[in-house]
Amino acid sequence: MTEETFDQQITLSLRRVEALWQKAHELLKLPPEASQTGEEFPTQPQQLLMASLAELSHSLQELQFAAEELRQQNEKLTDSRVAIDAERQRYQELFNFAPDGYFVTDPEAMIIEANQAAAQLLNLSPERLVGKSLVVFVATQERRDFYYKLSQLQRGESIHHWPVQIQPRGGDSFLASFTVAPIRNSQSQVMGLRWRLEDLTAARHRESSQKPSKHLFCERVERSLIGIAIVDSQGYLIDSNRTLAEMLGCDSEGLKQVFPELMNLDKPGVESAMFHQLIAGERRSYQLEKHWFNADGEMQWGHLTIALVPSTEEEPVYATCILEDITEQKQLKAAQQDAIKQQQAIQQQQAALKQLETEAKIETATPKPPEQPTQNLAASVEQLGTLLDTILSNSNDFFWVLDRAGKYIYVNQAAAKAWGFTQNECIGKTWRELTLPGEVMEQLDVQRETVLTMGQFVTDETSLTTVEGVRDFEYTIARLGDSDSEEMAAIVTFKDITEQKQAAVAASAALAKEAELT
Repeated sequence: MTEETFDQQITLSLRRVEALWQKAHELLKLPPEASQTGEEFPTQPQQLLMASLAELSHSLQELQFAAEELRQQNEKLTDSRVAIDAERQRYQELFNFAPDGYFVTDPEAMIIEANQAAAQLLNLSPERLVGKSLVVFVATQERRDFYYKLSQLQRGESIHHWPVQIQPRGGDSFLASFTVAPIRNSQSQVMGLRWRLEDLTAARHRESSQKPSKHLFCERVERSLIGIAIVDSQGYLIDSNRTLAEMLGCDSEGLKQVFPELMNLDKPGVESAMFHQLIAGERRSYQLEKHWFNADGEMQWGHLTIALVPSTEEEPVYATCILEDITEQKQLKAAQQDAIKQQQAIQQQQAALKQLETEAKIETATPKPPEQPTQNLAASVEQLGTLLDTILSNSNDFFWVLDRAGKYIYVNQAAAKAWGFTQNECIGKTWRELTLPGEVMEQLDVQRETVLTMGQFVTDETSLTTVEGVRDFEYTIARLGDSDSEEMAAIVTFKDITEQKQAAVAASAALAKEAELT
């Protein structure tokens, strides 16, 4: 019986009940002659008839409402079935046209389902593979090992990258790789197996076609004029180019000991912590300035960049290290600083001589008035400080100076505004008192202490929360004053590189899209 027929029968039944109601009312309205003859309609049957008709009418109405609800539920079930069928069809197409071979078998490796790639590898149609045991396509000499691995799978274990020699029907055997996972029911019992079959011969052919380009790349890295190395997750040297050994003045064997020492991973500290953060994936790269002594005892300087190479299914995590010799730049900078100091000393001497000559002329001409050198000096220092603050506050970069205790001696207007404070509110307080982000500031504290102790500046990148949101910055920490000075401080410079990073990401995406289209 269809839903339409059922609805029609309910409607007809309601009409019949209405007709019975009308007849009952007509019986209740008898003519006067019938009452005079004494043939009155009995009262008790009348009440029973009316109650029965009311109950029947009510039941039919409930049945009609239930039929309507049932129809709506059937419509929802139909829609759900259509959606499920479409989803099943989509996954079936993904299964059938996957690039690797896929099987679904029972626990005994009897094929239940196979896709097109698997059928092509075994040289049979998917329909003819159904019902056959997968073991018949395994080379004879490897079937004992196959049954041993199958027993592991039946116990619920998974196997990855299992090399097997496959013998397709009517074709040459080839080396393949199985990856197998069990199919479990709600009681965790193994009800079937999912198999992935990959042709290793084709994969190796693709690798061999890529070898010329890889060889060219390795050759260029070897001839590069900067030092390049690869280290493992513990910092041990895996490979390096010839330039790195020449820069550090040792051979390839000696480099295995010298380079980890240069990275300072054998002792706890900032560099070791940054390397462990890199390996853990918490940062992509970091940069340091390094110095060492060559075979002649001369100090050499280098800019070391360490970047993460993420792990894959086949290879663990690595780190690439690039060491650039900046000795000449350091020497040139030192010479420039010496020249500036000499020029300043000469200018100070000339100014002092002019001052003495002026004072001598004044003394001979007029009586000398009382001087206030301390007030004049204080005014000059105040004027110089105001000028410096005006220059730094006009910059979009962040500048601040901290003493040894971590209190802010100076904060320019851009930095204070980014934190939501005025300059005066920051002076004399620590980042904890200003409730700045602890994760970034704790790292800066560790690096600041290293800079004050070692005297080497640190350059790094980080993300900082400002009133405008999270921004990316490149920063440098340098020391002010000598290590034995009580007034030693650290100056920190932050440069916003958010737009540069966004542009780099957009450019990489565009290049990747272009390569994909090509």
